[in-house]
Amino acid sequence: MSYHRKTRNYEWVIHLIIRLSIGIFFFVTGFNKLTVDANHKSMLETLTGTGMPFPVVASYLLSGIEMIAGTFLFLGLFKRLSSVVLIVVMIAAILTVNLHSIPSGLPLHTWLSYFFYLPEFLLILLLAYLAASPVRDLELQSLFSRKR
Repeated sequence: MSYHRKTRNYEWVIHLIIRLSIGIFFFVTGFNKLTVDANHKSMLETLTGTGMPFPVVASYLLSGIEMIAGTFLFLGLFKRLSSVVLIVVMIAAILTVNLHSIPSGLPLHTWLSYFFYLPEFLLILLLAYLAASPVRDLELQSLFSRKR
């Protein structure tokens, strides 16, 4: 058996671990922002600091989106849609909050090292992988996607 064939046998395990981990992560963070006062207050302060209109509404909306999309990812339902929605949320977080945390006046290679170190950047890559991947057997969506 070739190396390539052996590694393809385990590809589904890596995909499953990524999907479940990202799903749990977004469910838990969204849930905590909705139910833990300190977390909700922190998010509200962040949104207010960015000048986002209607920060109270936005805080509940974004937290709910994270929780619902995380649940869908965990279950393997609407994986592409959930991934794309969360990518948009992560891009918004980078543009409104994280870019301002990178020191100014850095050489490009140093600035890029700060940027690539942002957790949101890694989440975008993982979500893009999930969005681009086909429906797998261990996803509930596979029950609806099979041709009969």
